[in-house]
Amino acid sequence: MVIIYTALMASADAIAKMVANSYADPELFTISGIIVVILSVLANRHPTQLAWAQDNLPKAMALRSGATVIVAVCFFQSFQPLPFADLFIFIGLMLLLAGLMSGLILREYVRFVAWSALAAGFVGVLCFL
Repeated sequence: MVIIYTALMASADAIAKMVANSYADPELFTISGIIVVILSVLANRHPTQLAWAQDNLPKAMALRSGATVIVAVCFFQSFQPLPFADLFIFIGLMLLLAGLMSGLILREYVRFVAWSALAAGFVGVLCFL
């Protein structure tokens, strides 16, 4: 199962690299924007079920949206010049930083098991290096 998973992930990365090399950034954003709009429309068919998802902080949401666009540009730009091995290091670091920030910045309670998983992930990133 690990071999199948690794083959599928490598295939997904190869497809992402092929797409990033064959389309310009505006085209990628248009395609991803269309997908987001379609999924949002499908999810919003029953607005009473999504009352928990309403936002009361429009400035924070605008800042988050702007940061998301910047991250998407950087992510797709990174696929072009970097070899896969270097890219996997950064993808692993993104996950580790998200886990660290949830506890340190957002002040969420992080269980010992999660800290152990972050430490194991850090060891994995060191192995990639």
